[in-house]
Amino acid sequence: MSYGTKGMAFTEYGPYWRHIRKLCTLQLLCPSKIEAFAPLRREEVGLFVRSLKKAAAAGEVVDLSEKVGGLVEDITYRMVLGRKNDDMFNLKGTVEETLFLAGAFNIGDYVPFLSPLDLQGLAKRMKRISKTIDQLFER
Repeated sequence: MSYGTKGMAFTEYGPYWRHIRKLCTLQLLCPSKIEAFAPLRREEVGLFVRSLKKAAAAGEVVDLSEKVGGLVEDITYRMVLGRKNDDMFNLKGTVEETLFLAGAFNIGDYVPFLSPLDLQGLAKRMKRISKTIDQLFER
């Protein structure tokens, strides 16, 4: 899933890691880039507040955890992909599956001769989620 440790989190310290860190801090996480998305965040939060007011006026029960999760998902979609969720991909489910697989206990890591057997099915799931992530970013 990490393309042979070519990301910032899992790569070894060295010239490549320093280059990726510099790219992230100067291009992705710099204050001007974050500030550029402020109108988008205000718009999404405004829509969120209006939906809460509408639900309150109707006397409906609201699951705030679900609503806030949806808000974060919508903002992430628009910031990363430049568009709203088109229901083609389940971003939240993809992130949850990726985090689960990253932290899952894999017996093949501790007993190497069992690794090719993929007894837990984790390798198969990792390949599937990696393919899903590739499709998401290709769009």
